[in-house]
Amino acid sequence: MTIKNAAVLTHYWQRDPNGIAPLDTIRDYLLPKIDYLLTIEHPFPGSGHVFSYAILYKNGKKIQEVKTENKINGPAQYIWQFFVTWYFLLFLKVGRFDCIVAINNLLLMAVWPFRWLGRIKTLVYYTIDYMDIRFENKILNGLYHGADRLACRLADRTWVVVQRQIQARIDRGVIPDANKMVVVPMAFDQSALIRKTVSLKQQFSLIYVGTLTQKQGVQLVIQALPGIRKKFPLATLTVIGYGDYMSELQMLTSKLKLDKIVHFTGYIGDQMELQKRLTEAGVGLAAYVPQADNFTYYADPSKVKFYLACGLPVIVTDVPALAEEVETNKAGALVEYTTEGVINGLEKIFKDYRAYKKAAIQMGAGFNKEIILRAAFENL
Repeated sequence: MTIKNAAVLTHYWQRDPNGIAPLDTIRDYLLPKIDYLLTIEHPFPGSGHVFSYAILYKNGKKIQEVKTENKINGPAQYIWQFFVTWYFLLFLKVGRFDCIVAINNLLLMAVWPFRWLGRIKTLVYYTIDYMDIRFENKILNGLYHGADRLACRLADRTWVVVQRQIQARIDRGVIPDANKMVVVPMAFDQSALIRKTVSLKQQFSLIYVGTLTQKQGVQLVIQALPGIRKKFPLATLTVIGYGDYMSELQMLTSKLKLDKIVHFTGYIGDQMELQKRLTEAGVGLAAYVPQADNFTYYADPSKVKFYLACGLPVIVTDVPALAEEVETNKAGALVEYTTEGVINGLEKIFKDYRAYKKAAIQMGAGFNKEIILRAAFENL
């Protein structure tokens, strides 16, 4: 498919123009290839942010940026964002769009009237996560699945990040057209990555990057650290990120008297600094809690892929679809969600660290945005 004008719409918790979120990756892929690109970003309710942004690019250069304040709080904010989206599309006169990618079912429904009016040639619904039980409230959960079902039917093409999402929709009666639902995994720009040979001390540097919630399982690694240190005295832990579980993790660290070897950096928005820290660490951590409402089961967690792209062997529990592939490729260790599981996994990696690191680099090289997104857009 030939694309000259395109748009990408998403919601955000934290805006990062140099980030690795799907919008950033798709934007960076399309910018040098098309005439006009419009990006629209709305804040999630509860994110602490109130502004929606629209940025228009021409021939790879930003020519206009507009922002508007959300006047409504709470879930009703989504309705307000419908009108803001229409305002952006009408105010920034791009004309007809060859393709619009909506990374949210509500945003897809917001732009669908423009598809119906012939202003959009191809409308893509990109689902980066999915859950059987998104909300404990049955009414809200029903509305969520109803919105997803409608978005799948309105879209010309639905991109999913893992095959599990397709099967889950089949089980729920959302029978996908094989030609409309396509697996498009998370991908990264790896052109600036410089993978390094780490020292013996750095090899035992464990690192976590991401939002700090209970479901991410950082608490398990902290609980395992005393046992890890008995076998590997040089082991340390760096936690990069922020979230509502951060204070609990810090209290657990103090309770176990690990303050000298566990370092909380907070959120790091500079991607070059983040990559530097990752390439200088030894092992990436993705000890997801194996529970039914963990959205990672139906997602393609960028955390694991980012670790691998930076050359880090990974400790991962059996939650994301990628976990078995990591184990099969010996790019890390698939572990049980127990302290012993984490310790045994690290022991396996450190026993032949060079081989695991080499396998991680090889596996990570496959998550290249140029390869993955070229195939996705060419097959529209």
